Amino acid sequence: MNQLTINDINKLSFKEAIKTLPNSIRNKLFIFCMKEFWKGYVPLTAKIPSWYNRKIEIERKIFESKQNNIHFMHLSFNTLPQNKTWIMGCQCYDCLSENLLTTEEKEFFYSIQNIYNDVYDLDFSQNKGLTENFNPLYDTQYDTSLKKRINGLQIEFI
Repeated sequence: MNQLTINDINKLSFKEAIKTLPNSIRNKLFIFCMKEFWKGYVPLTAKIPSWYNRKIEIERKIFESKQNNIHFMHLSFNTLPQNKTWIMGCQCYDCLSENLLTTEEKEFFYSIQNIYNDVYDLDFSQNKGLTENFNPLYDTQYDTSLKKRINGLQIEFI
């Protein structure tokens, strides 16, 4: 084996310099480098998906819409603002500020919905599959939901 001088070693690339080392040192260097690599490596399957934050935000908005009785079509990710029209019972800003219908016309729609519920014996507080947690009679004189019945009452737990 020929001897390399310091000038010869300085001229070599990193790969060529490693190849000049004995096998036992190369193997130990490989094991050391792999240990360091795996300390900081996070596999792709263990990382949080890129869409996860958006999913959490949408789930939060859907939960708030159910709490505030906002129709699913009036959420910001479903309908363009210019396409929003009045939906009976919806409590979003656009529906509450809608001036195309008078209060008498809105009351007429509420009474028709109430008659429909009575004829078909529908209860929005019981039948969640039909309404998807949306109450079209929300905050009217016809509202019979549980939320309306316990509003203002103090509930005591024994």
